[in-house]
Amino acid sequence: MRTPFRSCLLSCLALLATDVTLAEGAPEQDAILDVIDEFFLALQAGDADTMDALFQPHTRTVLVLPDEDDGTASIRVREAEETVERMRSPQWAPFRESYWSPTVLQRGRLATVWIPYVLIREEGGFSHCGIDQFTLTKADRWRIDFVAFTIEPSRGACAELGQPDDDAARRPTFPE
Repeated sequence: MRTPFRSCLLSCLALLATDVTLAEGAPEQDAILDVIDEFFLALQAGDADTMDALFQPHTRTVLVLPDEDDGTASIRVREAEETVERMRSPQWAPFRESYWSPTVLQRGRLATVWIPYVLIREEGGFSHCGIDQFTLTKADRWRIDFVAFTIEPSRGACAELGQPDDDAARRPTFPE
């Protein structure tokens, strides 16, 4: 049985192995990154309605957690609706997730975004860094179909991922 993460990974590998001509850069990169910015702003604000509108129906989220002590990986898959419902609960704890150096690939109405990120909890400071991978499709507008991300709690991971010291080099711009 294929998991959603494995299926996405196999699809990405197949794309890399085939002779697919991608447009020079992503023609709609700004619009695509605007959706990603909106995603992070909604997370920070706890805006479940905006988050819900960013997802296609049946969007999935895959969390790649830090390796266990025995070296095994822990991967969780959940429906994006679960995230939206968690945001609606009074226990939602705001946080700021910012990113830098986005890689955007687009072919027609399909796009993939790969970004290093840092997550800062509003009440407790640094949480972790990692990689976010988004798959988006466009019917009426760009929407998120799939999100996968690593959780890397070491500050060393942030340095490995090239985290800039300057907040101005990160996206999105959060309201004060």
